[in-house]
Amino acid sequence: MYLNFEQISDSVAKLDPIHPFFGISFLAFKQLGLPIGELETVDIANQETSLLDIYYNPLPDSDFYYVPLRSIGPKKRWVLKRKYSDSDLQKTRTTTFSNAFKRGNKSEWAWTSDYISKLARLQKGLKVPAFHLAVWMFRERDWKPQTTAEEIVTAFFDTFKISEEEKAELFNLDIKNNVLFEPNLLVDTPISWRSLREIIGFPDDVQPDIGGGIEMLKLTNVGPVKQMQIDFGDRLNIITGDNGLGKTFLLDCVWWALSGTWADPAEPAQPRSGIQKPTIEFKITGGPNKPSRVEFNKTPSYSWSSLKEKTRPVLPGIVIYVRVDGSCTIWDPAKQYWSKELDQSQGVQTQDAIRFSQNDIWNGLSSNSNMGNKICNGLVNDWVVWQYRQSTGTFEIFKEVLRKMSPHPNEVILEPGEPTKIYRDDRDIPTLKLPYGEVPVILLSAGMKRIISIAYLLVWAWESHKTASSHIGRDPESKIVLIVDEMEAHLHPRWQRVIVPAILDVISLLERNLQVQLIAATHSPLVMASIEAGFHVDIDKLLTLDFVDRELKIEELNYSKHGSADSWLTSDAFDLVRAYGVEAERALIDAKNLQLEDNPNHEQVREVNSRLIKYLPDIDPFWSRWKYFAEQNGVSYDTNQTPT
Repeated sequence: MYLNFEQISDSVAKLDPIHPFFGISFLAFKQLGLPIGELETVDIANQETSLLDIYYNPLPDSDFYYVPLRSIGPKKRWVLKRKYSDSDLQKTRTTTFSNAFKRGNKSEWAWTSDYISKLARLQKGLKVPAFHLAVWMFRERDWKPQTTAEEIVTAFFDTFKISEEEKAELFNLDIKNNVLFEPNLLVDTPISWRSLREIIGFPDDVQPDIGGGIEMLKLTNVGPVKQMQIDFGDRLNIITGDNGLGKTFLLDCVWWALSGTWADPAEPAQPRSGIQKPTIEFKITGGPNKPSRVEFNKTPSYSWSSLKEKTRPVLPGIVIYVRVDGSCTIWDPAKQYWSKELDQSQGVQTQDAIRFSQNDIWNGLSSNSNMGNKICNGLVNDWVVWQYRQSTGTFEIFKEVLRKMSPHPNEVILEPGEPTKIYRDDRDIPTLKLPYGEVPVILLSAGMKRIISIAYLLVWAWESHKTASSHIGRDPESKIVLIVDEMEAHLHPRWQRVIVPAILDVISLLERNLQVQLIAATHSPLVMASIEAGFHVDIDKLLTLDFVDRELKIEELNYSKHGSADSWLTSDAFDLVRAYGVEAERALIDAKNLQLEDNPNHEQVREVNSRLIKYLPDIDPFWSRWKYFAEQNGVSYDTNQTPT
């Protein structure tokens, strides 16, 4: 049995004010059996190093120890192994605590006769919490199932040969008020590094894990939100809600949590007035259980605190945010994280993300540096280059992605034609084979351009990432997080009903084992209907925004199939009473209310009947229920009559 996570976390925090001398040097001297008054040759630096290696070394392959005790000098917890004992600890032994020792030559040490009282005075009333120090040092020890907190403290004192007088004068022996969960102090498994790093972070020489997606997002007093928490599915997340409720705002916050930047730096999320401090909390898949938390600083900068990359235990995979205005923002860890330090050392301007306008996607993007380096050649150029250099295999992938994102083989297939030139443009322009001929892509409809843009961005982002990863000697990422605002924008219904399944499907074309997390906002019932065949409740989620008690809330809907687009419109995802136009819906409501009356008014029945004739088609199923009722109330049922 092993000490539990919560107790270790609490104990580490309680050790913060204690001088490291008492948790390291003092214990090392006790292990050596240092005599009182009689000099003895000891290698205290070697003993301290041995103690540090056993108890303060959570990452044996790292160049750093973790010391949860008060820092010597600037506040730091991860300390270099090669210099800590011979430098920092040696200084405290020979200066701050020197009066407690009798010294001969450099290696001769002894306690003074009154060393305990001298050490106690140096504590300034702050005794060492014996239980908390024992918890830290014995965090990986395997205990018997019924071991008590008192027995853990006794084991600590026995291990380091602490005398009764030392216990009384130097240690806080209170156990009852320091144990969080006495009956559940021990658990079956030892604390893992992934859990421990949630408490202590990680040193500079340990790289964060990679390939995470967004697991949780919690907003407090941000934008339109008083408080909201969203738990995301690992694969597919569809967000619905009325216009103006904040779907785009939520997607912006998701992008920020994943990338550490705002999609539009000039328009970050704004704080909401209130007592609670505006905060954004989030968890990345595979990261600590404790969320990362960032606050809004109203003074002096009136801005969000930055996400410190050195403290991020898990990095997301490639993040692509397709915005409703046709622009796109991409965060690639191979470019925006792993290459950043090298680029800065060489004087190369670095970017926190790659931001494309709609024009940039099609015609290319250059850096803002004086060198004018090309970041992306653009869809028009890359398409032609891929087509002419088919030996790379990229064009075949791109063609297959286009085919997968086509509505249906019997309707429209996005098949590339031969590049051509158009009037007053000397470039080779890609074309698509359409039923009426080969059409230059820059002359296509807005809907087709959106589909082609998404296909291109997926292929370009992945191919570009592979190249960047190769340059820095890293393997490519294993995950893409794709965020799409208004998935159905500009798309005909036949395209709306295939876009989501197609995107989920084409990711494997880029790389067999590449995973995707798709987060999309939509108003389309056809998008909802399209996911029914492939929706998996264990990895997918359907979320909807709404006002509840005058506060914006997000609700996870229990997924169920609705079949037709009409049924989706009247589901909780869209909240329409009926899938009709407004006038037809009002007429139906009035008609049903009349049917519930004991003595319906003849003129009212006639007036509603006229409106039903005007707004409902002849084949509407409601007519079969209305005909008998109308005739019983003296109104002729004739859908061919001219409505009054």
